[in-house]
Amino acid sequence: GGATTHPEIVAGAIEYLLDAGVAAHDITIMEGAWVGESTRRAFENCGYSVLARRYGVGLIDLKGDETRAVDTPAGKIQVCVHALETGFLLNLPVLKGHCQTVMTCALKNLKGCLPDSEKRRFHTMGLHRPIAALASVLRPALTLVDSLCGDPGFEEGGNPEVTNRMYIGEDPVSLDVFGCGLLGVAPEEVTYIGMAAALGVGSAGLQDGDVLEIGSDGKPIEAAGIRAGQPAAQRRHADWRTLHPGLRIEEDQACSACTASLAHAIEKLAREGADLSALPTLHIGQGFSGHTTIPGIGIG
Repeated sequence: GGATTHPEIVAGAIEYLLDAGVAAHDITIMEGAWVGESTRRAFENCGYSVLARRYGVGLIDLKGDETRAVDTPAGKIQVCVHALETGFLLNLPVLKGHCQTVMTCALKNLKGCLPDSEKRRFHTMGLHRPIAALASVLRPALTLVDSLCGDPGFEEGGNPEVTNRMYIGEDPVSLDVFGCGLLGVAPEEVTYIGMAAALGVGSAGLQDGDVLEIGSDGKPIEAAGIRAGQPAAQRRHADWRTLHPGLRIEEDQACSACTASLAHAIEKLAREGADLSALPTLHIGQGFSGHTTIPGIGIG
């Protein structure tokens, strides 16, 4: 738990659209799993295949979609055509921590609308700048955040923090700023938030009174404010390396999948009492591809 959008939330969104008169054949669930993983397997494991059959809606693996080069402030970015051409794009991210970007939510979730080749290239471009640039050209009409039990420390889940909370809005930058407050993260720690605001994607200046909390009876329960600094159960995310000062890690264009796998392995070794300082230097990332004489261990 704590990693993927609950299918019950997607089911609720579908039922709302159907009740509003939208035909089932005009509704499509689309996603592209991270590099190295099968979207189809994820659809099965997370319940989306069953969901699509139950409601008769489309289910598209964007890894097999056509792409189109779109001009952005970071240069041309290849984006999946189905995401570009949809009439109403509903973004359904999970609020959670991330091993490379501290947190992930509305803005970063749009990476699922890219082909694998572009996801890899984002890491060679520094990750934050292209995430902000993508958000400037791929703009969801609405974002509904699954914050029911996201893992506050890691994008792969495993340590979910149950809050039974969701939130919704039109401005992905404000939603990410609000999410930072819920995780106990300063928005300045998440570089792409400020970059996206500078590109006009949304406002990073969320103020008290901008948020309305609704209780289970459908009535406002308080003027929420930002909740800045609200503690999360864990703050592992980007700190996992500093927790083990004996590690020697060289990184060059590493993607999230490999970084997350390494973090999991290090955590497991630490729990088992391994002397991490005895490990040779770990080299992780695409930048080391093709090198055969670098001493140490290569990962990825």
